[in-house]
Amino acid sequence: MKISWVLLFCFAAWQATAQHTISDEWYGKWTGQMEIIATGRANVTLPVSLEIAPSDSGWRYVITYNAGTDKPDRRDYQLIAIDAAKGHYAIDEKNGIILDPYLLGNCLFTTFVVMENTIVSRVCMEGTDALHYEIISGKAAPVRISGGQQQGAAVPTVNSYALFNRMKAVLRREK
Repeated sequence: MKISWVLLFCFAAWQATAQHTISDEWYGKWTGQMEIIATGRANVTLPVSLEIAPSDSGWRYVITYNAGTDKPDRRDYQLIAIDAAKGHYAIDEKNGIILDPYLLGNCLFTTFVVMENTIVSRVCMEGTDALHYEIISGKAAPVRISGGQQQGAAVPTVNSYALFNRMKAVLRREK
C-alpha cells in the first residue's frame, strides 16, 4: 500500500511539471499524405497540410485536405489556450462550433460527438521534424454493454463501441 502512495505522489509531481503548452516547435507548415482506412472500402490516400502559426488570440490552425489540388478542402481554425497549465485548449471552427482539445505530453487530443458519431483526433509532435496526425471515428451508440452485477458481485458496466474509419498521416515540416 505504501508503494501505491509513493507512485501516486511521483505521478502527481510529474504531472505538475509536465509540458502542457504549445511551443514554437509546433509552428510551421506541415505536409504529407493521409491514408483513409474505412470498413468495407478500399483505402484512399490524399495530400494534406497543417499550418500552425501564432496570432493575436492564440494560433492559426489551418488544415487542408487535398492540399495542392484543384479541389482543396481548407479549414481555417483558431487554436486558443483556455488553461495551458492544465493542457486545455479550444479550437474555434469559426462557424459556431468550438472543440476542446487537451495537450497531454507531446500530443493534442480532441474527442467529440457529431451527428451520432464519436470522433477522436490526435496530433503528436515526434522530434522536431514530424507531426503524427490521426483521426478515428465510430458510432456514438455502444455495440455492447457488459459487466454490471455478476453473481452478486459488483462489476463495473462497460460500453464497447465500433470504429469504422481511421485517417492517418505523418506530416513533415516544409523548409
